[in-house]
Amino acid sequence: MKKVTAVLLSAIMLFICSVISSNAADKPIFQTNIVRGNPGEIVEVSLDLLNNPGITALSIDVDYPTEDLELTEVKGCSLFSDDISTGNTKTNPLRISWFSSDSQNKTDSGTLAKLYFRIKGNALLSRVNISYNPENVFNNALQNQTFSIKNGWVLAGDAKIGDTNGDGSVNISDATEVQKHLAQLLTLSGDRLKAADADGDGVVNISDATHIQKYLAQLIDHLG
Repeated sequence: MKKVTAVLLSAIMLFICSVISSNAADKPIFQTNIVRGNPGEIVEVSLDLLNNPGITALSIDVDYPTEDLELTEVKGCSLFSDDISTGNTKTNPLRISWFSSDSQNKTDSGTLAKLYFRIKGNALLSRVNISYNPENVFNNALQNQTFSIKNGWVLAGDAKIGDTNGDGSVNISDATEVQKHLAQLLTLSGDRLKAADADGDGVVNISDATHIQKYLAQLIDHLG
């Protein structure tokens, strides 16, 4: 009986995860990806627009830790017929803007730009964050368009998202450390605190511990 119950619970969890994944797949998203390199190397981070509902203009900001990363180059990817504008690439956050010169909605999805970062010497886990004002993303009826955000990482060396205790692997003790941090039984800081953001939403909360547990149970295939 216990075995049957366990199988049913596993099936329910898989169904819930598939529904959540399916729903998330339909939502408009701005995202940066996860890349890995070594200190001194230049890595390519893509800025993507997914599930585009149709827009005529956008303005978004990308910020990054300057103590860990140096932005060396930005390349527009001609997703739309009109090129993006990046303003001053030496400023952080970096402002990326675009508007449709023919005032028609564009529904293309894909890579808006590629950002090239040099990884500095002591970097381990470096978050590449996206933010935007909904007033600055709209369609040709001047209706604001809301996008979800998925922030990416630049990982140096063997750094791992979710490795909150710094032992080089992700296991159940990492989920426990997140729970202890939230209960104020210990304090995570620095790269250990960065690693604790296992679901990639920019904050550390109970969902990060749950995310690590789901990863270990192979209900999801990645962290971040």
